[in-house]
Amino acid sequence: MAFRKLFLDFPEQLDEIMDYHIKNGGISRFKKFEHIYKEIIQLPLNAATSEELGRKFTEYAYTEVVNAPLVEGAGEFLNKFYTKIKLFVASGTPEDEMISIVKTRKMEKYFAGVYGSPKTKHEITALILNKEKLHAHEVVFVGDSINDYHGAHQANVPFIGRLHQQYADPFQAQNIFAKIPNLNNLESLIGE
Repeated sequence: MAFRKLFLDFPEQLDEIMDYHIKNGGISRFKKFEHIYKEIIQLPLNAATSEELGRKFTEYAYTEVVNAPLVEGAGEFLNKFYTKIKLFVASGTPEDEMISIVKTRKMEKYFAGVYGSPKTKHEITALILNKEKLHAHEVVFVGDSINDYHGAHQANVPFIGRLHQQYADPFQAQNIFAKIPNLNNLESLIGE
């Protein structure tokens, strides 16, 4: 995993770093770097080090992300609905990098917009609602991190949480519309 590779020089804090990284999926890697340096490693973080960490993360992760398989059911859903409803990407990945990933995967036709950090999930959600002149009840946010949930919740948008098999359920204490392991049943959930 790319994030683990960044912090191999801190073996005594590595488990705590990875726990923080996993529990805070969906936020900017640069915000994670700030927290890790201040709260876990307890070292100062200057702009040059932060930029270098971001560059290395991109180097380590980009190919993995581009070549990763789609979540089960995602391809079918996208193919069926991209001409019927507007779909958007809201990511914690830097926006220019996320746009590049979507283009490299030849998926740009599926999305009416691709957004990323430094905007937060709430800012992205609010931007989409405003730009598209949509009401919160007309939108569904599908995400896999607690930060996705918070972004949707702050904008009063219904939320569907996708669970990862290898990670604990990040939505345990949240009142959400549905939790799903893949996107096979997304169409019927959205219909509800």
